[in-house]
Amino acid sequence: MPRRDSALPPDFWKRDGTAEALATCDLARILEQVRLARDWSQGELARAVGYSQSWVSRVVNRQQSLTVDQVREIAGRLGIPIHLLRFADSAEPQRGAGPTKRRELGKVVAAAALTPGAAPQRTDVDEGTAQTLRAITGGQRRLDG
Repeated sequence: MPRRDSALPPDFWKRDGTAEALATCDLARILEQVRLARDWSQGELARAVGYSQSWVSRVVNRQQSLTVDQVREIAGRLGIPIHLLRFADSAEPQRGAGPTKRRELGKVVAAAALTPGAAPQRTDVDEGTAQTLRAITGGQRRLDG
């Protein structure tokens, strides 16, 4: 059984690796940071979140995508403040926020992309391109779900 009394250090959310993972909503990296901060094995992390060790390994190695419900569940079990992951509590709708429709979001993104000078033109491909495309595609799949 994981040692649940091992609290995260007070500066945990401000550490470079954790802050960067929060900025990019990289839950896999956050899970790994929590595991290391609490000095847990992957098996102990798996028991804490209620999944198998192999599932946790796939998530941490970015071979397994998470649903919104899984993110909320894992955050709750690990004591991760859900607002830091940019997820609202499903029980409390935010003021003035209605359900976002994918088509409407797509129209806004397309309009912004077509506006001249809206974003710098970039024609080079670097080592981050594939990861960015995977993140965008994964986000679209989650919106479809």
